[in-house]
Amino acid sequence: MAYHVDVHDGAVRIAAGVAADATVTFIQDWDTASAIGKGELSAQGAFMAGRIRVRGDLPRLVSGGDVFGHLDDVLADLRSQTTY
Repeated sequence: MAYHVDVHDGAVRIAAGVAADATVTFIQDWDTASAIGKGELSAQGAFMAGRIRVRGDLPRLVSGGDVFGHLDDVLADLRSQTTY
């Protein structure tokens, strides 16, 4: 299953499916995604270990970094509905 995160005017929303015009794409396998979802692995740790690949406009990702501090709150509902 694929999900995408919309960031618009400081608001963060997650939706099922692939974004039509993604600015940045994160690619990871199921084992990595589930370990992150269960709190067994941090996204930063996975990235540093080469388990997450990033494509797209990286400067824009970095400039919007403050917004991603709230991503855990947005993902909490998805995590509660996910079976690993």
